[in-house]
Amino acid sequence: MASSSQEIRHEPQPPFGREPADELRRKNSLVARAPLVQSLIDAMPGIVMILNSGRQVIAANRPLLELLHARLDDLLGRRLGEILGCSFWREGPDGCGTSPQCGNCGALKVLRQCEATRGQADGQCELTLERPIKGASVELRVKATPTDIEGEAFTVCAMEDVSSRKRLGELTGLFFHDVLNMLGGIHGHLRLLADRFPPGDDRDDLRQLHWLADQLVGEIQTHRDLMLAESGDLEVEPQAVRTLAVVRDLETLYAAHPVGADRVVQVQDVWDGIIVTDLRLLGRVLGNMIHNALEATEPGGTVHVRCVPGDEWVEFSVQNAAVIPAAVQRQIFHRPVSTKKRLGRGIGTRSIKLLGEHYLRGAVRFSSEAPAGTTFTLRLPKVLQPHWDVAAASGCPALNEGKPISGASGRGDS
Repeated sequence: MASSSQEIRHEPQPPFGREPADELRRKNSLVARAPLVQSLIDAMPGIVMILNSGRQVIAANRPLLELLHARLDDLLGRRLGEILGCSFWREGPDGCGTSPQCGNCGALKVLRQCEATRGQADGQCELTLERPIKGASVELRVKATPTDIEGEAFTVCAMEDVSSRKRLGELTGLFFHDVLNMLGGIHGHLRLLADRFPPGDDRDDLRQLHWLADQLVGEIQTHRDLMLAESGDLEVEPQAVRTLAVVRDLETLYAAHPVGADRVVQVQDVWDGIIVTDLRLLGRVLGNMIHNALEATEPGGTVHVRCVPGDEWVEFSVQNAAVIPAAVQRQIFHRPVSTKKRLGRGIGTRSIKLLGEHYLRGAVRFSSEAPAGTTFTLRLPKVLQPHWDVAAASGCPALNEGKPISGASGRGDS
């Protein structure tokens, strides 16, 4: 099972022989005497096998047997590549795991890591098939977990076919790339045309088209990033960010946004300091908070934006006067729950939680009750660290008062 990644080559495991049939049957009987073990692996929807120290199968779950139209006796003592039809298993002196091509096998790396650490390991493997079409491949996610049965060590190996998911991700990435390239060209031409026209109605119309194209590019980038975030593939790019500048930019954006028409975004008590975080993702999270608050605000109402610092944390908050119904509050960050009834809504609050906590390493909270209204808060570390426990956010130190700067408000126009 050769891995698709171009990683440093690992030498295959040297031949280690195979346990005789009597020993395999003895170990299989250990599993049979632990009915909970067999019931648990049968209940799992993917491919699950229990392996001995030689990576030979001593038990398998029902979905695998049904997939192969086989009995357990047909699989007993065989290894992963031999069962799944890897095109390289015949090339090694001791079958699967011993050929030169096995050096980069993702499944073998996972199993070796599990064996070495006696801890859970996972990774991906591109399995090159010998049939039904020689050279075709399938992408597998592999997870290995050590276990003991009656004092003897085994490895539980679970595999999931993620081929269609990965290919869909690749096609989606190409789609976003091509569409953004075309929109970039339109955006640039509209800007050039607007600059060539003399002041007047035609120039204003072109500037409006340029602004709309800019908003469309932003919306497509937002949905692309959200898809990457959902799949765990979004890259974070920390940089020095001035908090007041971020809030002011969003105030300006929503002053000209249709959702801000006849409503006020009031920037007040905003700490003007430097933090290290991903500017793009911070803008997305705060922008969603403000956007949602404006949608919930009646014409003539106000949305308040604040930012206060702590010793190691900074907290942004967005407040409006409306109260979210209790039934909606209980599922506010679930997908696809929304406070609105239109199809496709509800992504905003989920993305706030996903981006704010998983990628910005912060803590997202909200409160909604009369007469205070609804407040969403985003508490972030002042310096984004690569490894941070999201669960620890609830125990972070209390924020200091700091020295906030009171700001002006911006009224949205249609």
